[in-house]
Amino acid sequence: MRDTEFIRGLLRVEDPWDVTESKLDLKRNRVDVRLEWQGAGRCPKCDRECPKHDHRERVWRDLDLAGDQLFLHASVPRIDCPEHGVTTVAIPWSSGRTEFTWQSPYN
Repeated sequence: MRDTEFIRGLLRVEDPWDVTESKLDLKRNRVDVRLEWQGAGRCPKCDRECPKHDHRERVWRDLDLAGDQLFLHASVPRIDCPEHGVTTVAIPWSSGRTEFTWQSPYN
């Protein structure tokens, strides 16, 4: 099992998100996980499939993982909905614009 598959299962990451990279820094007691959106974007207001407009880089601090700080990094897509305009897709591990996860992802 690759480390990204292990982290995906541990954090319960589900489609359309995928873990594409994980780095363990033993000197800094830190784990950095890269999440990527795969596939079409959906409007968070009407659930319509929409074309991607652009993306925004975001970082969240999650609960510690085996005593190491855990950071989630993602290029969060924004979609262009014909009804609601340009809006950010729903992020399952975040509530709003906070820099911290609201709970462990997908739980």
